Amino acid sequence: CPAPAPGNPEAAAGGGGGGAFSISGGSGRVDTQIRVIHHAEYYPVGIMRFNVRLEISNPPGETRSYALISHSGRTGRIGHLTYLYTMGACGAGICGVDFFDSGGNRILSAPFQTIEQSGSMRVHTLVGNDGNFLTTPGVALPYSPFDLTNDKLEIISFGMTAGNIAPFSTNNGPFNTSVSGSSTIFRCSN
Repeated sequence: CPAPAPGNPEAAAGGGGGGAFSISGGSGRVDTQIRVIHHAEYYPVGIMRFNVRLEISNPPGETRSYALISHSGRTGRIGHLTYLYTMGACGAGICGVDFFDSGGNRILSAPFQTIEQSGSMRVHTLVGNDGNFLTTPGVALPYSPFDLTNDKLEIISFGMTAGNIAPFSTNNGPFNTSVSGSSTIFRCSN
């Protein structure tokens, strides 16, 4: 990549994915959704900035906690780093993200800066909020070496519980919802 202006990223990647679960059937109908939107920027000083927004269907006014129920040990990858959503006592179940180096050593634990209801979704934002997510660089992670050809930003398939947002349904429990994997390549910023 061409050298960026001082303070600007050399390369960036962004993308996302999600999943849904449905059961038809009048008052027993079920509709759940999970969406992941993430972006990463590599800076030539050996820093990767990463931000993620995790959206979990949640009926307005519902205070239920949701849980990570299945994963392969990680829920995402940023080049040679991996991450896992973490459970905690934040009142929402999913409270933050742990980051790991290629040897499996935890290098950072970061709580979600905001967890808020937006329509029928509970929105967990690592840095910033729903309004400024895409313009907020995210957490700083040590990263070296960067490989433009092989490094990718990925969601690793996982499952978690989500709330039923089907209108007029009396089926109020949380439901297991799977999120499919996805992969995005980094591109030069200039």
